[in-house]
Amino acid sequence: PGRVDTAHVRGISNLQIDAPSGYVNIESSSVQVLLDDGAVEVSGQLSSATEVVPYSATVTLNWNDSNTQEVTLTGAVTFAHSNLRAGAHYNLIVRQNGAGNHLATWSGSDKFVGGQAVGGVLSTAANAIDRFDGIYTDGAEILWTTHRGIFAS
Repeated sequence: PGRVDTAHVRGISNLQIDAPSGYVNIESSSVQVLLDDGAVEVSGQLSSATEVVPYSATVTLNWNDSNTQEVTLTGAVTFAHSNLRAGAHYNLIVRQNGAGNHLATWSGSDKFVGGQAVGGVLSTAANAIDRFDGIYTDGAEILWTTHRGIFAS
């Protein structure tokens, strides 16, 4: 990695840098980092904490809260999205409660291998866990891959 001489950071409410460890903590509701060469490089891990979303009949996943979100279903759900960014990667963990058998309805922008009737179908066993990994393309669709039935007891 090359050295960046200048960085412009907008929208930061708190910036902490621990030079010996290289740890940087940025707190902001919306951060934009622009480096002189137009690239952002990360050495090590880049992560955001999992946002646990409370169940409701319609769950709006606010992707500004985290790129990884999790919901435990206690009934049927309709998924909606807010604050998507073109090129961003998203992870959604959907858990069935102890009763299971809860179904999902997806937004028109959600696209799955085999269509919603195949890729968007949830595991319905009690305590089943499904994981969806997606990328938001050009502002029109989220392309999801499905990891179904990771765990069921």
